[in-house]
Amino acid sequence: MRGQNFLRPLLFLCTIIALSAAVFLRSDRTHLSTLSISPEAAEELRSTRSETDLRLLSGLSFNGYKLFYDDTDAAFYYSLVENDSDAYDPFVHINGNSGKVRIALTGGVISPESIGQALPLQIIAYDDRVYREYRICCTTLPLMNIESEIESIHGTQKDRDLKMTLFDNRAEARQRLIRMEGLVHVRGNVSTTVFPKQAYKMTLSELSPGKHSREADLSLLGMPREDGEWLLYAGYNDQERVRNVFSSELWNQSCAGENEFAIQNGMEYRYLELFMNGKYWGLYALGYPLDYKQMTPQRNTEKVQAVYVYKKSFWNETWSDLPEELQMRDFEIRGRDALADETRARALLAEYDRWVREGAPGAASEPSGVRTDLGNAVDIWLYVALVQGMDTVEESGDFVNMFLTLVDAGEDLVMLYTPWDLDLTWGNLRRAKVLNTTIPYGISAEDNSYIMKRNPANFMLTEDAGTFISRYRELRQDSWSETRIDRMLDEYEKAIFDSGAYLRDIGKWPDSSQQDPALKLTLFRSYIHQRLTAMDDFASSLAD
Repeated sequence: MRGQNFLRPLLFLCTIIALSAAVFLRSDRTHLSTLSISPEAAEELRSTRSETDLRLLSGLSFNGYKLFYDDTDAAFYYSLVENDSDAYDPFVHINGNSGKVRIALTGGVISPESIGQALPLQIIAYDDRVYREYRICCTTLPLMNIESEIESIHGTQKDRDLKMTLFDNRAEARQRLIRMEGLVHVRGNVSTTVFPKQAYKMTLSELSPGKHSREADLSLLGMPREDGEWLLYAGYNDQERVRNVFSSELWNQSCAGENEFAIQNGMEYRYLELFMNGKYWGLYALGYPLDYKQMTPQRNTEKVQAVYVYKKSFWNETWSDLPEELQMRDFEIRGRDALADETRARALLAEYDRWVREGAPGAASEPSGVRTDLGNAVDIWLYVALVQGMDTVEESGDFVNMFLTLVDAGEDLVMLYTPWDLDLTWGNLRRAKVLNTTIPYGISAEDNSYIMKRNPANFMLTEDAGTFISRYRELRQDSWSETRIDRMLDEYEKAIFDSGAYLRDIGKWPDSSQQDPALKLTLFRSYIHQRLTAMDDFASSLAD
């Protein structure tokens, strides 16, 4: 008993000392670790005050940057800056603090393990009378918040005003915090716009020197293109949230630019965590759209007179049975040159499509000087076969979700193919009456049937299979090697899972397509390796 009586005042003294460490938060040079208190001290704090629903913290900053805040569950979000020596023990500052409100860290640490497991920090904000508990969620991804009329843009594709804030946590970021205004709308076809987690397209704007609003061309998250239009990909029906991003990058690194005009006909994405009107919205990928600005010739430019860009925007199962004039309406005409002479643009496309549909072999049968860039055609054929692009070719053989670019080089007119919308790839199968219209790994890794049957490169198959085999082996030794692909997947695994974003995303969207988070990209990686083996066998069969 005597020992317990001795310990009681000692425990009280330790509690007072611990609380004092939290009390004296007066500058930006207070490390988070110094605000940690024991469970006993935390209980003493709670027992001597009343809990409140008031927002005691008007804001909280780590290392000089204000944290994103979601008042739905009283959670702050902290994006760790890459290679910052103070990232795991940041300096803390209460924004607008009058000196009456203090904070104490009552649980959790910032570590790679806790971040990957999405384990938040637990803090208490308090004054002399009341207290409130908060969480701090830590991520290694950038954060973006969109302020807009969210209820009015969901389920429609109408533009609404937006204010965008982006926190860029990359070590090499020139500007850490970016604020822009512009427009936003829901994008995608029927299947994606009916999902509760939707995809968006932003058009960012700025004021000209004359105070007129104009599209702002800027690079975001280190992507090479400066643009005012940006896409936010949701990945709701992709159980690993990786297919569209990885497949786009695979094309971009291996096949984009491999054409006679060196047109870099590919795109990129960067992962981030999105907020809508201050509410956490989940894991997204930010990218720039494929459009006429992307299809700019970089080589042989002295020959180029015009560039016509076509996007297959609508399709149906009976497309090939429609009259030709209706088939051509399924294509959007993009770009200054095509819109300036839309009649010629559509006439050239119709003539080219008729030639492809008739399947006339050999370059001599190509229409009126319009020819296919055969290097690009071989690449698109091999690529669609590899990724099993279900959304790229229908069972009828008609292509969908494809950009066509016709370069008018005087007497020479050259057609290029560019894939997009690649979420239904690598085994995922679309079916109308299943969860999220998608069966994960519903296609066998040995299935080689998803090829562009109407691609003019197919005409070469009977005459010159060696071209396919040679190009495939070249790709397999470099861009499509297991080593290169595994390195890419390592980076995506780090972004999606090791950031904790995957766990937060499926927590926000419990009905989305998902898998065991502990597996990370194990199943996806294994499927790709099986797919490469199957393609090796397929290429060998062409050589026989």
